[in-house]
Amino acid sequence: MTICPPPPPTLSTLPYDILRLIASHLPSAASIANFAATSTPLRSFVALEGWRVFVQVRFPSFHAEIVRESPPLQTADWRTWAQEQTLISRNWQRRGFVARPLEPEISIHVPTGPRGRGRGGATTTTTTATTTTATTRWAWTPGANRGGRQTIRYSPVLDAYESVFFTGEAVVGVGAGPDLVLRKRTGAGKAIWWGFESREDKAGRGDITALQLLRPREKDGYGRGEVAVVGRANGKLEMVAMRTEGETAGRVGRVEVLQRYETGGLGVKSAALLHRGPAEMMVSVVLGTSGVALYRVRGPGGEAEAEAQAQAQAPVSEMVLADGEIPWMTTFLSPSLLALGATSSAPLRVYAISSQEGIRGTPVRTFSAVECAGVKTMGVYATAPLPTSIGSAENAGEVFLAGWYDGVSRLHDLRSPAQFVATYADPIDVQTPIYSLCPLGRQRFVVGGGRHCILKIFDLRMAGARVYDYLGDCNPPPPSPSPESPGWATYLSPPVHRRTFTNAADWESPVYSLALAASGRSVFAGTQGRVWELGFGDAAVAAVAETPAWRDGGGARLTMYEFGWTGTMYRQGAESAMGTAGLEGGRMDGRWCATAMRAG
Repeated sequence: MTICPPPPPTLSTLPYDILRLIASHLPSAASIANFAATSTPLRSFVALEGWRVFVQVRFPSFHAEIVRESPPLQTADWRTWAQEQTLISRNWQRRGFVARPLEPEISIHVPTGPRGRGRGGATTTTTTATTTTATTRWAWTPGANRGGRQTIRYSPVLDAYESVFFTGEAVVGVGAGPDLVLRKRTGAGKAIWWGFESREDKAGRGDITALQLLRPREKDGYGRGEVAVVGRANGKLEMVAMRTEGETAGRVGRVEVLQRYETGGLGVKSAALLHRGPAEMMVSVVLGTSGVALYRVRGPGGEAEAEAQAQAQAPVSEMVLADGEIPWMTTFLSPSLLALGATSSAPLRVYAISSQEGIRGTPVRTFSAVECAGVKTMGVYATAPLPTSIGSAENAGEVFLAGWYDGVSRLHDLRSPAQFVATYADPIDVQTPIYSLCPLGRQRFVVGGGRHCILKIFDLRMAGARVYDYLGDCNPPPPSPSPESPGWATYLSPPVHRRTFTNAADWESPVYSLALAASGRSVFAGTQGRVWELGFGDAAVAAVAETPAWRDGGGARLTMYEFGWTGTMYRQGAESAMGTAGLEGGRMDGRWCATAMRAG
């Protein structure tokens, strides 16, 4: 009897482990789609695993965010996310975005009459079984100087998150003077706004100085309402609930205090929240001019609500800096490491922490102003950790960025004896201090300057950073960061018809705070009295189109320059050109036009 040899293996008969390795080396979304089109078995593999592998390898930070948030046994739509991330990556690489100042569509209703505020508003009439009431709808301006003596506009405090599985919403919170503003948007849907007014806190002394939104997994029982830890200049530190489920959008409400925290009457300068679920959260707060405190935070519900009004929660530990040292901010690098930025001869320090012992007195690492910047004293106003491995769901805290007052962003690695391992600086605007900093995964980070309303974007150029090229090539980055990493900068100036030339803040304001959506589709930047959104997805153009021209004039047309200075300045054209291939053979987005050359 003749024994026939087994048929040779084919691509379609390979085991899934081998197919995953093949998919991990395919350079683009188009390659994955073509791979799926070769046979029915491969189409099934790509639908089940191929798109997930593509997102994991090409967009590791976003993949880690999805894995961290996804409920057990729930199937993720990896194909949709692969398409979205490909589009967003292309727009970031081409500098393609739509920028617009946000204006909340919120109104208040007051009685019409001699003592009302009805004149000039839109009058409506409400009739019940026994009465007829006329009211006037007025546009509500957050941060307005109601009953205060403020002569300058508020400094926005921002936080944002995207809920991929729980609600599908992108949520932005704004601390606008003494008021809170929430915006929610689902996909490309219309933005919905809510305002929350504080009658007890006046503009200035009662301004919000810290805002940290709890994530969906941390606020069980609150549905589509939002919960936040809010700090104010007058020393209040509270966990508050902002009811949005079942409430009419576009209205002004009041927050519900769930928990108060003891600050000793010292003003809250900044706060950072460790996101680890409802039972493991901590908040670190800079108090007054020299103090730092660490608190345990319980998620809303149960005991937290019952005890909120009875007793303020004391900190786990407190720390006071030496005379002449001024703390500015803290950042959780990991559940066991806390970074402190200050004005000092050692402006950057890392402390070991625990929920039981709090902050341990001696830092595990200090970074010297002399060794890092060549001066005796320097300030650090912003720090942020970076993911340390592809697909990591939680930071180890060993690698992080810090924004220094000399205008240089330094990359620090706790595993290295060096004071810093890389620097990132704008060669054009050399000495503008860094007020805010926010990384977008391992790919790039955004910096807010201390003047000129300037926003700077740097490419990290570290191993695993820029692993996807929208043109379809996988270009491995250099093995170590480079001081001349590519980047660009843009000035956040208001639309022409809204410029107030008598107000220097329109042109000279710092970028006080930044918030990024996890997917990279939006960047939110707070300048004096104004919040900007830079949209890098298709929804950004749709959002401008749906906005009435009398509200904010659609998208602003900003100016940009690149760090590899060739003497060319660029200015944006019509929003309809976004996404098309533009200058230099398609290297830039179709909106950009060359506008000026350096003389000589």
